[in-house]
Amino acid sequence: MKIKNPWYNTVSSKEYFEEKNLVYQIGDYKIFKQFEMSFLYVYKDIAFNQLAGLNKDHIKNVKNRTRPEGKYNPSIFLYDQAIECLNKQA
Repeated sequence: MKIKNPWYNTVSSKEYFEEKNLVYQIGDYKIFKQFEMSFLYVYKDIAFNQLAGLNKDHIKNVKNRTRPEGKYNPSIFLYDQAIECLNKQA
């Protein structure tokens, strides 16, 4: 699958990811395993997170637009980053 890289710059990255190893899907939201413990989180054909770990709760939160709770919850940062990336691509 050809996936747009929103972090693309002409100096050090590719404009698109070519991924085939789908490990989880919920509607238009997908997680692809890139290598070892690196996972690419995708909405339709746009990557919104690249994380060192598989986190199904994260993709469910993004899909449902449910911001994690808690004052010191690191999942809040991941969620906010994902939503910001998707909003910029809209």
